[in-house]
Amino acid sequence: MKKILVMVMAVLLFSTAFIWADSSTASGSTASGVDENALFGGDSSGSQSGAAPAETPAGNSTAGKESSAATSASGSATDENSLFGNKGGIVEEIDKSKTVSSLQNVLLSSKGVKIGGKYKFTVASSWMWDTFDLTVDDINLDTLKNPDSASLNTTLNASIYFDGRPDEDFRVFGKAEIAYPFTVTDSRSLDEFSSAADLFSDLNDIFRIKELFSDFNWNNIIFFRGGKQTINWGVGYFFSPADIINLTPINPEDPEAEREGPVALKINIPMGIHNTYLYVIDENIEKPEELEIAPKLELVLGDSELGLGGVYQKDHSPTAMATITSSVWDFDIFGEGVISYGSDKIFIDKVDPTMENPLGLETKKIDNEYFTSATAGLRYSYNDNSNFKISIAAQYFYNGQGYSDKDFFKDNMAGVGQLLALNSISAADISMPGIHYGAASLLWNDIFNTDLSFNVFWIGNLSDGSGQVTPALTYDFFDQLSASLKVPFTYGDKGYQYTQNGSSLSVSLELSMGSGSF
Repeated sequence: MKKILVMVMAVLLFSTAFIWADSSTASGSTASGVDENALFGGDSSGSQSGAAPAETPAGNSTAGKESSAATSASGSATDENSLFGNKGGIVEEIDKSKTVSSLQNVLLSSKGVKIGGKYKFTVASSWMWDTFDLTVDDINLDTLKNPDSASLNTTLNASIYFDGRPDEDFRVFGKAEIAYPFTVTDSRSLDEFSSAADLFSDLNDIFRIKELFSDFNWNNIIFFRGGKQTINWGVGYFFSPADIINLTPINPEDPEAEREGPVALKINIPMGIHNTYLYVIDENIEKPEELEIAPKLELVLGDSELGLGGVYQKDHSPTAMATITSSVWDFDIFGEGVISYGSDKIFIDKVDPTMENPLGLETKKIDNEYFTSATAGLRYSYNDNSNFKISIAAQYFYNGQGYSDKDFFKDNMAGVGQLLALNSISAADISMPGIHYGAASLLWNDIFNTDLSFNVFWIGNLSDGSGQVTPALTYDFFDQLSASLKVPFTYGDKGYQYTQNGSSLSVSLELSMGSGSF
């Protein structure tokens, strides 16, 4: 009964929204601006550099918008929004103007296909000291001259998208990525693969379809997006527990990096400046009853935006979420809350050792308890157009599915490693073992109006006291050539999350050559 609660609420919510929208349109309410934004992805801002994107209330300009196909994190927000998605005031002003309406048709339809993308080429040399203790007083040059390891890494990849709009009511968008190395494996030829799955896995590392969907609508009342798409429900920057649909989570060290979304049908019914959404998600399922259903409601309340949603799928834990974005003075603030009945994670429990289980560890699923997680943070930017161009972000995350014993993994490293080797657990099951986390970053661009920039990033497991700090300096020689010096170091007792082998220090020098958007 508890597991179908979210589904029942979803049907009631969506049915009510459909009736409201139909009657509103029939009564002559003007919705052209709203509908256009919703049709083309609801991307009125589409930038994850805001308080992070949620679903976009069509025609609304508050912080926290969904960038379903065109987030800056996916590498196409700037391109797509500037070229196709951010129509904003244009549509609002042309409802009753034939001249501007003709211009609208030209802008929203094209006989050709627009193409763009991003290209990245970097080479980085790194040196690492595995057991570098910053608190030791006798650190000397001999220590620094003898790193424990060194490496040279080359990154070469490109993402390419196409955007076709044969008319103003229909759009097809696709994006693919190709990445170096371009060989199938480093040591094997094609005839040495043990199975087709091995070949596909390696090819998927080289060439990958990131997004492929179409936008269409019914009578400018209901708007659809069908296909593989990025779905950013959460509004968090470094952590986003409410983003429960995307296939990959946020990487706190690179929060604006692209994430992968599922194959889904998105249904959007605008309600003035508010929005209702329903996602029907098909990701590696074999039966109709395995479809994932995810409704969401977005309400614009003054300068704030409230999101309410839930996810239900057979044999998975039903989950409900809430998000909020707002602003206080010059600060953008955001928060998320999530509650689930049961967990899809596999937990590790300590038991009495036996002959069959000498390490005394066992795995278990928990499907009859409530789990809650929450996060809150802020972002601030200051730009005086000369000496100071500063951006600050900070966030706290309460992980309700973490372990209350901060020493559990420290005391059972061998057993946990064995469970991983046996595939009894996955790396994702233990990726966030703590309950309390924090992260923050400071970016100073064009220091004193020069080509030098400074960035420092911190992330910490506040439960066990371990963490990582990464200061970095970047110098832009010119638009397509820059060099970065990073010095990440970890702190905390040996055996904790960020210091499993003890504190460490790295030095990395990276050269970016010819990278950019096109």
